[in-house]
Amino acid sequence: MKNIIPASDYRRLKLLNLLFFAEAPIVKKEVAAMVECSVNTLNADISTLNATLPEEIAQINEADKKLSLTATAQINFDYLTAYMISTSHLFQLALSVFNGEKTTISEWAENNFVSRSTFYVKLAEVDTFLARSRLVLNNAPLGIEGNEINIRFFFYHLFSKCYPYAGWVIPDFNFDSCIDKFIQKFEQHMKVYFSPSTRVDYATAIAVSLRRIKQGHTINVTPEDEQFWEDIYTYHNAMGLDFSDLEDALGSPLIPVERYLFIIMSFLGSFTYVNRERMNMRLYHNGQFQGSRTVIAEDLLTIIDDRIADTLLLKVSIVDYLSRFLFIEKANLILDVDYFSEKLVSETQDKEKNYHYLKKIRNLT
Repeated sequence: MKNIIPASDYRRLKLLNLLFFAEAPIVKKEVAAMVECSVNTLNADISTLNATLPEEIAQINEADKKLSLTATAQINFDYLTAYMISTSHLFQLALSVFNGEKTTISEWAENNFVSRSTFYVKLAEVDTFLARSRLVLNNAPLGIEGNEINIRFFFYHLFSKCYPYAGWVIPDFNFDSCIDKFIQKFEQHMKVYFSPSTRVDYATAIAVSLRRIKQGHTINVTPEDEQFWEDIYTYHNAMGLDFSDLEDALGSPLIPVERYLFIIMSFLGSFTYVNRERMNMRLYHNGQFQGSRTVIAEDLLTIIDDRIADTLLLKVSIVDYLSRFLFIEKANLILDVDYFSEKLVSETQDKEKNYHYLKKIRNLT
């Protein structure tokens, strides 16, 4: 999350997360310490949030120097996150760039009723967090430059997080008549099943890529990486997968490297295997092509100390998760790294042992 929103917005989301899952009001000074800011900054954030969030969605309350959050019963934290991002200048700016609008700073500020001085402050924040994803904000006209894969996954992360509130934001590639038809064929071919939420995640990644392809933005990979992607594509017998729904919507054939990427992108979200045979095949494939990640998965399984009798599903889930690093650089965050949690860290876990394995993962990915 830190790589798709500016620091001030991230701090406010930390505040909302803390209060949303709190079982009782929290002392204000303790809240400031938990979100790592001064009490004055906390007061400013509370005023901003209460002014931004409609009363029917959520409001922060203060009584006896303690803070609490009042939220409608139907609202969950994913919706709050989506609302905060979808109504931000960041989202509007990113959507403008994604749609190919060639606007200047003055034009964008005028169109969105923002003063130029305020917008320059926002741009400085945007530029800082884009740099963490090795991307650069171009000011004339407004645009995002850098490695094409990084750009696509920035948009994917942003639009996926916004979906619970903003909905589908790529209308020229329809979810039902185009992309979901392909995903259904993918499920049948790969013998897997996406949940409704992960189906939308995968669909968003596909739609972002289709839009970027249509705009003339192609991905560049090294011959070694392209060969590796092709090996994965071939192993899954994806040559027999029907891409016609996507190609018809795009209006042109997909080049091989884009097809490879569409298959690999499926690992951005979790999915369910239809039987144990498919899980065992997945682990065999991983051992053949990504042996180091199999070792990492086995190491991570030792953390649970034999408390789970059948670890096959957990092992294949870890392997699938690590597969996301096949094409995303270390500097880029994976979408479902959860910086917000409703639970305290279990005291039964050996933290030093866990850190040892995490460091090993970092060195190998």
